[in-house]
Amino acid sequence: MRFGRVADSEAWQEENLRDASTAGCKKYDSTIMFPTTHDITPAYLPAYRVHLFNLLEAGNTVLMVTKPHFESIQAICSEFSTFRDNIMFRFTIGGLNTEVMSHWEPGAPLFEERLQCLKYAFEQGYTTSVSAEPMLGGRDEAVKLYYLLEPYITREIWFGKMNNIGGFRTSADPEVARYAQELLELQSNDEIMELVGNLNGLPKVEWKDSIKEIIARRAG
Repeated sequence: MRFGRVADSEAWQEENLRDASTAGCKKYDSTIMFPTTHDITPAYLPAYRVHLFNLLEAGNTVLMVTKPHFESIQAICSEFSTFRDNIMFRFTIGGLNTEVMSHWEPGAPLFEERLQCLKYAFEQGYTTSVSAEPMLGGRDEAVKLYYLLEPYITREIWFGKMNNIGGFRTSADPEVARYAQELLELQSNDEIMELVGNLNGLPKVEWKDSIKEIIARRAG
């Protein structure tokens, strides 16, 4: 809606494939993140495979950031095994609570499917990482998430707060306002610093800017 690509929130829920071509693409010096503004849902998978092949065949390294669907991840792992060293998965897994995840990420795969995807890609020998940004719970849930996911992560797990959450507190929808207020309380500066104390320095833990800023302010 912000960029004028859809008229309203109802239209946003409809998957429409845009015409694009990566035929003859060049090799870039840095890693390519693909996708960026969509996800690898089963509906997009056939087209995604074509573009991914073109990017990899040109010698590029591709970072896939996705709320993963098992059907899609299984197909990619199988079809692109010869490009395994040029593929990095970053699965978005921000929480454990099904109700909360369904509220903030409607229609996206739930935790169990995302964990299944992480385990599968790891077992197939791919590079794996996790984005826990936004975190959808508090300190205790983030710590549980780390210990549950870490064995299947070969790179990093990134923790970060939800952007612009404060604006949801005044939503006309009381349910949205309630979830936002709960999340703000769970992720107060004091709670974030407790989280940092619990996880800082552990293998693979990385902090996004929203947490680094709190650390810097407390240090100053």
